[in-house]
Amino acid sequence: MPEKSQLGRVRIRGAHHYGSTTMLEAGIAVKPVIVPFYHEAAKADYRDYVHLLDYFSLFDVAKDDDGFVEMVLNRLESPVLEDAIMDGRKMAFERYVSPLGGDSVEKYCDMISQILGVSS
Repeated sequence: MPEKSQLGRVRIRGAHHYGSTTMLEAGIAVKPVIVPFYHEAAKADYRDYVHLLDYFSLFDVAKDDDGFVEMVLNRLESPVLEDAIMDGRKMAFERYVSPLGGDSVEKYCDMISQILGVSS
């Protein structure tokens, strides 16, 4: 898996953990993200381990190895993402990771200071 600093150089991201924020990070970097959601993972027994399922429509979801390969080849040829998909990905990122406004660190520091009763 590429480090976050290398994410910009990656053309396509495969999301192999069903709930990883890496999937959301790649998503807001305007990268095609392919989720290998094969038959085994789709079983009801595993539903508690599959997070972000409500957001799978924002990503390419492969149901088997052949579908995964086909999606990779298609996305290498046509990596463009629709604006509505990007809007949904940003919303998911803000819900599960952090606001995109760029002032997250300051907000978290202020919050911690308030909890500790320290003025910033």
